[in-house]
Amino acid sequence: MENVSLGSARGDGKMANDRVAGIAVSLVLLAAPAAAQQIFSQEPAKGQIRAGQKVLVDNGRCPRGHLLEVTGGTNPGLRGRHGQSTERSRRCIPRT
Repeated sequence: MENVSLGSARGDGKMANDRVAGIAVSLVLLAAPAAAQQIFSQEPAKGQIRAGQKVLVDNGRCPRGHLLEVTGGTNPGLRGRHGQSTERSRRCIPRT
């Protein structure tokens, strides 16, 4: 890699600004896929989502323009905190 002091290529510091802008664009492009939530075509099998984790499912169970939001429960065989288990919950939410 070539060592060039900041501003030496253009004399006015524009190279440093270009480098910062390039880094900012790279970070935005890397963060965008992480922010988007995956939509499943069928509900994940038992044990595939953690307790409290929410996933979106588009399997036709909800009215048009809505998605099924599934919140993971605890496995009754493993018993969660204080010996209690919770069922997986499902509700229809508007598609955003």
